Amino acid sequence: MPSIAGTNGQPRLRLTPNQQEFLRLLIEQGETPTNAYRLAYNDKAQAKVISSKATRLRRHPVIAAALAEAHRAQALAVHVAIERYSITADRVADAMARLAFTELRQIVDVHSVVVGGQRRRVVEVKDFSEIDGDAHQAIAEVRKTSGGELTVKLFNKREALMDLARLKGWIAEKPVDQRSLVMLKIER
Repeated sequence: MPSIAGTNGQPRLRLTPNQQEFLRLLIEQGETPTNAYRLAYNDKAQAKVISSKATRLRRHPVIAAALAEAHRAQALAVHVAIERYSITADRVADAMARLAFTELRQIVDVHSVVVGGQRRRVVEVKDFSEIDGDAHQAIAEVRKTSGGELTVKLFNKREALMDLARLKGWIAEKPVDQRSLVMLKIER
């Protein structure tokens, strides 16, 4: 963990194990300062007290310097990724639009069959070579179970529309859970 060399005979600033754990939780785990403090110090005090202690600890010279360096490194990594992949607002909007405007009929066929004198509907995934490239990008996962059931997960259409609207400035910012998916079960 970081330490600062002293000047003119001043002692070096070093972090205690708890302070190191607090810093690790902030940087590596993305914990809030209050949660990081509670976990690092196993403190059961009231939230207001812990928040105050965490705020003071964030001002520690070594911790403040390490957090500033971590933020700089993160910003640099984002900048490098943006440059490498030529990420622009237009490209992001285009990708979101693909997720938002893909229709189920681009991926599956629904038709009726007669089995034993009974008419029933069958939903089948199209051959992947027949699926439009834009629709391919809206597919989050395809899985076949041991029982033969085929599951196709699409990215959440509503969330993609909301993200697109936020990107365009049509609605206010709101945190989005990127892991939310819409699931479509198809039986064979």
